[in-house]
Amino acid sequence: MIKDKSRFFQNFEEAASHIIDVLKSLIQAETIFIATNDGVTNKILKAFNRAEILVEEGGSLPYKQSYCSLVGREPVVISSTLEHSVTKELDITVQIGDHSFVGVPISYKSGRLFGTLCVLDRSSAIIKDEDIQTLSSMAMFLSYIIELERIIDLEVKRNEMLYRDKKEFELKVQKLRNEVQMADQMTQHKSEFLAIITHELRNAINGTIGMSDLLETTELSEQQQEYMDLLKSSNNSLLSLVNNILDYSKIEAGKAVLEEDPFDLVSTVEDSIYSVAPRTLGKPVEVILDVAPDIPTYLLGDAEKVRQILLNFLSNAVKFTHEGEILVCLRLLNSSDEDQVYIQITIQDSGVGIAEEKISQLFQYYYQAHENDHIHHYGGTGLGLAIAQNLVNLMDGSIEVESKVGEGTKISIILGFKEYAGYDNLPFSSSVLKQMKILIIDDNDTSRQSLGRLLKSWGIEQTEVSSTAEAMIQIQSGLTYDLLLMDISIEESSDIRTYLGEDVPIGLLAPIGTTLNAEQKKRYAFLTFKPFRRLQLYNALIACQTKKLTANLID
Repeated sequence: MIKDKSRFFQNFEEAASHIIDVLKSLIQAETIFIATNDGVTNKILKAFNRAEILVEEGGSLPYKQSYCSLVGREPVVISSTLEHSVTKELDITVQIGDHSFVGVPISYKSGRLFGTLCVLDRSSAIIKDEDIQTLSSMAMFLSYIIELERIIDLEVKRNEMLYRDKKEFELKVQKLRNEVQMADQMTQHKSEFLAIITHELRNAINGTIGMSDLLETTELSEQQQEYMDLLKSSNNSLLSLVNNILDYSKIEAGKAVLEEDPFDLVSTVEDSIYSVAPRTLGKPVEVILDVAPDIPTYLLGDAEKVRQILLNFLSNAVKFTHEGEILVCLRLLNSSDEDQVYIQITIQDSGVGIAEEKISQLFQYYYQAHENDHIHHYGGTGLGLAIAQNLVNLMDGSIEVESKVGEGTKISIILGFKEYAGYDNLPFSSSVLKQMKILIIDDNDTSRQSLGRLLKSWGIEQTEVSSTAEAMIQIQSGLTYDLLLMDISIEESSDIRTYLGEDVPIGLLAPIGTTLNAEQKKRYAFLTFKPFRRLQLYNALIACQTKKLTANLID
């Protein structure tokens, strides 16, 4: 290992000095020098003179008046400067007299000339071919040195620029951090202010809603009832607006967190549907819930967040569906993760639909895809769907939207939950129900088929028909049933009781909010609201069949 660092060349000048020292012992010429050429001046960088001083270090000549100006990419050998066609005219020749000259180029890798390695002597015989080869090899070594220095200089400059850029970038980053910090603080203050204001507003609105409900229990004239309906509608709209603003402020402040508690997903969905279903009253719209039988009863998750997500999408489905149906489906998805349960919740309506180019903007804050027209005033803040998407993202879920103008919209939400082993799933099966035969009469295909699948999953033998005429064909063919489930849309025109007799009870299926008069209450064993609550319908069927079995035992 070499320990003396002084033996290494630190720059081009040190290397040039060493080359001159080597050459003066190898070549017996009078003068050896290294010059730099910039096209304007020929400057002597290093020089050696044996006797007469022909060239001095630091000296310079106009480039065109120097012998070096004749050196290009190849070495130049002149045996007599006094006889050469170019050099004989130069002032330098007049000054120093006749000499032989050899010049070898020192070049960058690109070919651009840096300078020359030169020899001057009184006699041309002193410069031999091997001397020219030696000069060429030394010039090549110097070319390598200057190219290396050029690269190092470029790298140094590049590093200096990077360092400056780094400092500028660090200053900009710090400035941005300060701005972000200020923005976060402002957002925090605004969110806290919104939370306080909306909380106080909500308290006041709940008070007016409570008083409105109380006032509605009193005797009102037709005009007063109309005013009361407008007041309740305004209260509900205002409460929805305040709730959205409160949710938005929590998300903006980063305070929206997930709870992880056991909850009944199906009941949560049913509650959400029952919250919005009354808004379909007065419209030819049916809300249908279709739950796959393998959906677990209990899961670990945030029931309130699920409810918020559903309410936003369900409210839109009700708002933009003027006729037809709104179908809510729950399906269990396959998962490779044994501890994770993935549920797909689909909300499909037959409403006005959304233009394809607007779907991508659907979840932006304050964006409203539908404009009011002379018939419908949709209103809203444009916050609901943006909040719903944020909540879905918070739960590591996903949303897909399919829609066509005039044909309706389909929203598919996938949410992940953890299994809850604290309770077993509710056993929606019974030896009592497995003895039942039920005839379903419902003119809505989707509703009828959904109910049929539900009863089948409970072990009930069921038949589905879409009209009284089809039902009569079944009955007149000799088939017997323990119960008939009939939609209220068929009830008024039905005389099926004549064919059933009094022994077969009838359960009436009706939209939420339906009330029965005294005569209807006598005709029907029970009333169950649509969309069906599984537990409510299950209990009604158990009670009905138990009553029949008990009566048979008494007889």
